[in-house]
Parts: sequence; C-alpha cells; structure tokens
Amino acid sequence: MRRNGLWTAVAAGVAGGLVGSVAMGLAHAGLAKVVGEKTRGGPEDATVLTAERLLGRELELEEKAVAGSLVHLLFGSAMGAAYGAATAVVPKAASGAGLPLGAALYFGAHGYGVPKAGLGRSPLDQPLPGEFVEFAAHLVYGLVTDGIRRAITSKVS
Repeated sequence: MRRNGLWTAVAAGVAGGLVGSVAMGLAHAGLAKVVGEKTRGGPEDATVLTAERLLGRELELEEKAVAGSLVHLLFGSAMGAAYGAATAVVPKAASGAGLPLGAALYFGAHGYGVPKAGLGRSPLDQPLPGEFVEFAAHLVYGLVTDGIRRAITSKVS
C-alpha cells in the first residue's frame, strides 16, 4: 500500500462518512414517519449528551440541535475515515457495499457504546419499530459512505 493511497482512502472515507451521516439523518426522519415513530433527537439525544460532556456544561436549548448535529457529523466522518483506511489496507473490508459497516455501527455504537457510556437506553429497551428505523438508517449510512468512498477512490486511482 502506497502511503498517498492510504491518505486518499482516508480522505474518501471522511467525505463518504460526512455524506453518509446526512443521508442517515434524512433516512431516519423519513422512515420514522412511515412506521409512525417519533423522530429521535431532542435535548436528551446521545449526540447532544456527548456534546455536553465534551464541552463540560449543559447546553442551552438553542445550542442543542446544532451541537447534536455536529457530533453526529464528526462521528460519521471519523467512522468513514476508519472505514476508508481499513478498505485501503484490507480491500475485502469493502465487501458488502457498506452494509456490514452500517450494521457494525448499529450494533457497536448504537447498541453497545451508547448505553454503556450512559448516553441512552439499550435497543432491547426500545420499541421494535423505532429500532427498525435505527437499523435501516445505519444501513443507509453504510451504503452511502461506501458509495462515495468508491466514487472518489476510483477517480483518483
């Protein structure tokens, strides 16, 4: 693996993760309407609580939406960067068009990390339709992240 190839893959992953995060949010909102679930988010959302922990203070109501969105975009971009690096080093990591990435983030971050960090309840304690929306939105993230990553790396190589 050439060094500049790795950095290209990481940058492509960041771009993919950023766009994937936006697509995930849109998918989440749309799917929540379809299944009749309220859209998650709000003042007690895991991303808002993360922002408050990072800043060391409780955020004002008008700050929460922006801070939560920034945390979501930064986390998605970071996961995209890691995915880009992984696909550059182990090309088989890109098998599945990003679906394994989305599933891994659903189970690892949403299902395990968020409850373990005290940022939200376990998916096992949530209504099934809402968890369907979460899982599907994470799959959308993976698909879009991988698609953008592939488009960028194919143009550069």
